[in-house]
Amino acid sequence: MNYVIIFAVLILLIVVFGSTISSNGVRSQWYRNLILPSEQPNPILFSLVWSILYFLIFIGSVLGSQDDPNQNIFFFVSVLAILFNFLWIFTFFGINNIKLSLLILGILILLVVYQIYYSYQYSVLPPIIFFIYLLWLLFAFYLNYQIYILNPNLA
Repeated sequence: MNYVIIFAVLILLIVVFGSTISSNGVRSQWYRNLILPSEQPNPILFSLVWSILYFLIFIGSVLGSQDDPNQNIFFFVSVLAILFNFLWIFTFFGINNIKLSLLILGILILLVVYQIYYSYQYSVLPPIIFFIYLLWLLFAFYLNYQIYILNPNLA
């Protein structure tokens, strides 16, 4: 059960540091100068959805790791995915690199697809949770891509 504590601490750190970076980023001059797609949700809705998703990611990762016959593979991919999640926040809001954040988001989507595929073989709930996460990431990818297209000089 050590992985539960490790993953809980990791998610907590990412929530704290990620929300600080994204909160500062949304208030930055760079972000205010962006042309945003019309489908861009309100920042409050974004925060609410991410809070729920982080909780679900934690539950899905713990259940998936417990059900994993090998236990290490799913946990490793879960840690890698949550780190890429933070890397996207840092790249987009911290260093304002739209193109690189799009690439990172693409890698994160592939990691979550792998989580769905891998956990589907031996568990029921984790693939459902990660499918919900995947849908949100695909929407985020779409928004990130639209920001990239709408802001060629800031990409």
